[in-house]
Formats: sequence, C-alpha cells, structure tokens
Amino acid sequence: MKKLIKIDWTKNKPTLSKKLNVFGSLLLFLSFTIQMFLYNTWDEKIKQFDQANRDFTEMTRTSLEYQNLYLGLQSQDSLTKQLYQANFIKAAAEKYRMGKIISTNAELVGSKEDAKKFVDNTNVLLASIQQVTDLNTLYAFVQIADAKIPENRKLKAEWMDKMNFKKKTASFFFLAFQILGSIMLVLGFRYQN
Repeated sequence: MKKLIKIDWTKNKPTLSKKLNVFGSLLLFLSFTIQMFLYNTWDEKIKQFDQANRDFTEMTRTSLEYQNLYLGLQSQDSLTKQLYQANFIKAAAEKYRMGKIISTNAELVGSKEDAKKFVDNTNVLLASIQQVTDLNTLYAFVQIADAKIPENRKLKAEWMDKMNFKKKTASFFFLAFQILGSIMLVLGFRYQN
C-alpha cells in the first residue's frame, strides 16, 4: 500500500517570512547603494561646480585688487612704479585667466578635440600675459580671454538642472526603497512567529 504524503500548510509562513526578510534586506541594501554611490556622487559634482563658480569670483576679485594696486602706484616715484607696476598688471591678467580656467566645468568641455582646444587656448592666454603692460593691454587681454574661453551660462544652467534632477530622482528611489524594505522586514518578522 502506498503511503500518502501529508502536506503541512503551516510551513508556508516561515517561507513567506524568509522571502520577506530577504527581499526587504535587498531593498534596504539597494537604498543604501543609491544613497552612497549615486546621490552622493551627484551631490559632490554640484558642490564642486558651486565651488568652481565661487573660485572664479574670488579670482576675478583678486584680479581687480591687482588692478587697484597698479593704479595706486601711479602717484609713486618712478623707481617704485618701475619695480611693481608691471608685476601687478601681469598678476591681474594671470588671476583673470586662472578664474576662467577654474570656472570651466570639465564635463561641459565636450569631446577630446574640444578639450585639446581648451588646453591650447589656455596656453595661448598664458603666453599673452607677457604682453600685458598697462590697463589698455589688460582690457584687451580680458576680451581675448572671454573670446577664447566663453562662459556659456545657458549650458551651465542646463547641466545644473540635470544634476539636480538626478539627485532628486536618486533621493526619491532611496526613500522609496528604504520604506518598502522596512515594511517587508516588519512583515517578515510578523509572519515569523
């Protein structure tokens, strides 16, 4: 005579509990991964972008201070003017060039050809600093710098909007997975007993 297999239907509860615990843990791990790798990465890029803009402002301010030092020497004797004025006006040009370089977001440069062109332009500007001798040549240098390294505010704003959208999306999924994972773990513990 054949033995009949008896099915114990109460064993489904521990299996369901284990499934809920495993999937809940996976969702919590996914939430942690999103926060640590995606959200924090995009947040750091935004902070670097903001810092670059602050550095550009600081470099521009420093350039203006060197211009003021240059102008302040106008009333000095000719030896003092000869010793310091050329250095101050060249420092003003160099600070402006550095500000333009710092404010350029590397991700917005584009292709390798564009990056090479950017480097070439900064090198041309570096060589042009030696030609800066007074305010008129400094202003001409600033115009050249602005032409060679244009500030594309619209492109920067679009990039910033894109990063903020990615950051908000990551925070939404982080929170959603955190909540779902926690609920699954609580239900898993409930069905365990």
